[in-house]
Amino acid sequence: LTIGTKGANDNALVITASTTGQKFLVTGSTSGNGRPGGGMNDNADYANPKVIKSDGNLTVNSGTLRLSGTTDGGEGLESKSTLTINGGNIEVRTVDDCLNAATHIQINGGNIYCKATGNDGIDSNGTIEITGGTVIAQGSEEGIDCDNNTFLIKGGTIIGAGSQSMGGGPSSGSTQGFIRLTAAASTQLGIKNAAGEWIVLYQIPTATSGTGGGQGGMGGGSSLVLLLSSPQFVRGSSYSFFSGGTITGGTTVNGYNIGGTYSGGTSKSFTVN
Repeated sequence: LTIGTKGANDNALVITASTTGQKFLVTGSTSGNGRPGGGMNDNADYANPKVIKSDGNLTVNSGTLRLSGTTDGGEGLESKSTLTINGGNIEVRTVDDCLNAATHIQINGGNIYCKATGNDGIDSNGTIEITGGTVIAQGSEEGIDCDNNTFLIKGGTIIGAGSQSMGGGPSSGSTQGFIRLTAAASTQLGIKNAAGEWIVLYQIPTATSGTGGGQGGMGGGSSLVLLLSSPQFVRGSSYSFFSGGTITGGTTVNGYNIGGTYSGGTSKSFTVN
């Protein structure tokens, strides 16, 4: 399944789709709330509603996609093989995973926002590689989940936020710098380089539960684990992480601010991996 054409105007193709249906039993039987939705001895196999699903590869080249799912188990974009995003403006709000692939997720471009209220923002049962685009992924469990821990960052602006630690994080083969840290939910953060330039300004979402797992953080109340990566991060260089202050000016879309400034709060120094 291919959506859009490479290099095309994203406004030329607009897809708005949502699912509200309940799961249904495909095979087996259930006695309670098992797999998923039965008892401990449940042998049931269920089908859950997906907004856009491909039994093979799924590629998004361009377009504006607004996808939503309100049912437990319902995912946004799902591929039973490889999910590739080369461009487009993609906004997905679901209960289960916003983006899911059985084999591999490849993100080369686009503006992607994922918010999963009951699972992961982005989840690959295989591998993940990000080479470009702007990716903001929020999940009640993990912002970005890579099941076999082969997660490469080679470009793009990436913000992942979740209540769990995102496994081992990006793999050693990643060529772009990144940081993992914990920060208080529902606050605003800023990251500044040694020249005094703001690299990342972000409104941290509300947490459903708190945890640890980052390499640093400001603590206090419910917290989320954040994964941040930017083309402006230089490996081995030091940056200042600000929390508890306020973002002003600029333009904020889905929590990510461009062109603004940060004032107040407390800071902590860190080194980019």
